[in-house]
This record gives sequence, C-alpha cells and structure tokens, in this order.
Amino acid sequence: MMRYKVLVADDEPDLFRARYAQLLDNPENDFEWKMVETRDEFERTNFREYDAVILDINLTHWRNMPLTEAVRKIPQTVPIVFASGKWHIDTTINVIREVLADAKDANFVQILILDDLSADTAPLKIKAVREQLRLAIAKARRYTQLSVEDDDPIHILHLSDPQYGDPDTDGWASLVEEQIARFLYTLCPELHLIAITGDITYQGLPSEFDEARSRIENLLNHVFSTRGRERLLLVPGNHDVNLRLAAADCIDFDFKSSRPVVRDGACKPTAQRQFALQPFCQFAWDMTGDPRWLDTTSENLCWVNESFRHLGLRFVLLNTVSELDCANPGLATLPAKTLQKLLQSPRESERLFSIAVAHHGPSSVPETVAISNWPDVGNFLYAAGVRMFIHGHGHERRVERLGWDGVPTMVEGIPANENDQLTQDEFLRIMAPTSHLAATSPSGVSRRPNGAARGFNLITLQRVQRQVQRVEVQTFTLDKGKPAIAAPVFKTTV
Repeated sequence: MMRYKVLVADDEPDLFRARYAQLLDNPENDFEWKMVETRDEFERTNFREYDAVILDINLTHWRNMPLTEAVRKIPQTVPIVFASGKWHIDTTINVIREVLADAKDANFVQILILDDLSADTAPLKIKAVREQLRLAIAKARRYTQLSVEDDDPIHILHLSDPQYGDPDTDGWASLVEEQIARFLYTLCPELHLIAITGDITYQGLPSEFDEARSRIENLLNHVFSTRGRERLLLVPGNHDVNLRLAAADCIDFDFKSSRPVVRDGACKPTAQRQFALQPFCQFAWDMTGDPRWLDTTSENLCWVNESFRHLGLRFVLLNTVSELDCANPGLATLPAKTLQKLLQSPRESERLFSIAVAHHGPSSVPETVAISNWPDVGNFLYAAGVRMFIHGHGHERRVERLGWDGVPTMVEGIPANENDQLTQDEFLRIMAPTSHLAATSPSGVSRRPNGAARGFNLITLQRVQRQVQRVEVQTFTLDKGKPAIAAPVFKTTV
C-alpha cells in the first residue's frame, strides 16, 4: 500500500487539529501525518522526510514568522498546500500573492479552506483534496503507482550487456525479449521491476538506441500490463558512451583551411565529453520518463531513486562512466564528491532496503569488472546503508557476499555460507551475464569468460510488513534459445 508522510504546520494547533484529522485520518489509512506547533520545531524539521507540507498562511503566533521565510525552508521537491480559516480577509490573499512572486520555485499545489471541512459538503471536498494531494505527491516524488501487499515478494528481472548493434551478437539472440517474456509468464507472472545494468548498445549510436528502444519496449509490453516506464531502471555502460562525440576533445576546426585538425599534444578532456552520453540520456528519458536524464546539472547522472519507497525499497543509480573519454575508454570511476552529495538525499530515518545499480562492479576477480576507486565507493555503500549491489560488464553470472573492501567474505578460510545472515560488514553482489553476445567473435576473440552462458537473473525479495527479510537469486541461461536454470537458487537472509 502507498503511504504518504504529511507535515502540518499551524500556529494554532488546538483550534484546527480536528479539521486536519478529518482530512488525513482517512479510511484508506494512506496518510501518516504529524503536526508541528512551534516555530522552533518547524525550523528544526528535516522536510526531506515528508512527502508534502500543509502550511498555515498566518503564522502570527510564531513570532510573526513571514510566510515567505517558512516557504523558503521547504525544499522545492516537496508539495505545499496553503491552509487558512481566514480566506475572506484581503491580507490573506495579499500574503499569497507576495509569496508566489518571491518563491517562484516553490511547489505550490492547492489552497485548503479549513472552514470547508466542517460544512455540509465536507465529505466531497475532503475526498477531492485527498486525491489532489496524492496526485501532487506522486508527481513531485515520481512515486510509482505499483501496488504490492506488504507481505508479498518483489520480483526484479536483471538484464545486462545486450549491446544492441554488436556484430558479435549470438545468432540465437534475435528473439531474446520474446523468449524471456514467455518464460516469465509461467515462472513469474507478477514481475514488478526490470533493471538493465548498462552496455545497452555497442557504440552508443542513435541507430543502436533506436533498436534498443524497440526491443525493450516489446519486452515491457509483454511483462507489464501497462507500459510501466517508471518500473524500468537503467544505468549507462562503457559501450553506451559515444566515443565519436567524445573524440571532439581531440579535434579543432581550422577556419582558414575549413578543415578539422587534430590537436597537438595529449588529448585532454574538454567540455565536449559531456555530449558523449547524450544519445543514451535521450534514450533513457524516452524509456523511463525520468527528467533527471535530461538535467545537465545532475551530479554526473547519479541519484537516489525513491519511487518505490512505499514498497520498502530504495535504488541508488550510479553512473560509472562519467569520466570515460576517448583517451581513457576503459576508465570506470565514481568521483568522491558525487558520492558525498548522494548521501544527503536518502531518508535516513526510514528502514528502506537500499540497492545500488551500476554497470561496473567491485574490486574483485575478474579485475576487468572493477571500479578503479573502489575504496571511495565501498565507504559510500556502507554509509548509505546499501545491502545489495547489482551490475554487469563481466558477461557472466556472479552472486556472492562481499565485504566493503570488495573481497568475498571468508569464514575460517572458506567463503561465507550463503544461507547465513548477511552482516552489517558485508553486502550482496549480483552480476548478470550478457543476454545477447556470442561466446566468441568470428575472428576467435572471446566475448564471454570461459564456460559462461548468455542469460539473465531473477531476483526475489521476500518481505514481511514491507521489510526485506530474504534475497533469492536465480539465474537462467539463454543458449540455444529456450531459457533453462543455470545454477541452484542463491538464498541469503538480510
């Protein structure tokens, strides 16, 4: 069930508490609300913990706190409802006008006339206000409308490295999306989320993203009853970086000769590098509808996705190719400053099961999968309370318990038992195999580690009262078309 946290700020709490209770103590029980009664309490509030704020317009009993000052303390992402029992007074309207002129970025939703909540038509008005509040919160927070009972499991399809457009695509992979959809229809009819952990294309070309869009949309249409754009999680991989665009860092244009020329000396990154992920960002926006993919000010395209908070889940999307360029096409890193800023976003007061999603993985075998500055990343994962790290890039299945140093957890010299409780000193690492690439190229170059098969992961999160209690990972192969079980189900308690 979706639950919304609402903060009510009123300088006369005893006078209007019953009216607010009429509005927010609803039969659906989807509003959890708290009232702040003093200015000091209001100023100490962490507004990021709330989905909306109902704010009294006339705060005269709070040492005449100006409404504009109160609004400025509320983050732009939090919807605001202005409430008053004095809408008939001209000064109330003037205050609203001044606030809207001053705080143009405020997320103003609606006006609440408190006297209406005691009128004969109150039930209809209360119903309308509740629905407006739900819609405003869902839009501002990008909450999915996906509804799952609190004790039901969550199923996640984990795909990686399809590399649409790659000449080394397996000849059996032309209908992978249909094969997966048909298989899941019987095995897991209630699929909730899909995560694709990078290398969606071969060279990051617009034509390759067009193919990816068509193929992935076909999968979505088969496995979700609705298109479910917000239920698709994406991150870029190194193959999604358009190195042709990144190569503009090394090129100048000579206007005298009207020809491009290669710069003298080393190829140093310039502002051109930011355009190398533009085709991916446009694709990700088209597929997910998340405007953050088009935000050039976004911190290296990394953010915390709380669209599934009502299910007890939080996803941390990590872009490990933000510093990759034509001079360093294999660089995988996450800048420490980016990670520090991400720590400000999660709601630390809530017990959410946090899952990191990236293309590259931790610093363990195989080394080609590793993020170069893993100590920074490991520290971040610990501080952010991440319990599960899903990624790709290695073109093989790998499921194991790792310490924060990225090394498999050992107990008396042997790997930790998967059935033991996952401790606070470790996290669960899940790498997906490639879904499309052949074992070797026509020239004999290996595209998968020895013995690795094409396939996908199905991750099941067993929950009790929205709290994840157990993680199960099952991997299926796709060689020769028909999916088949690749390994025993990995199970661990969290």
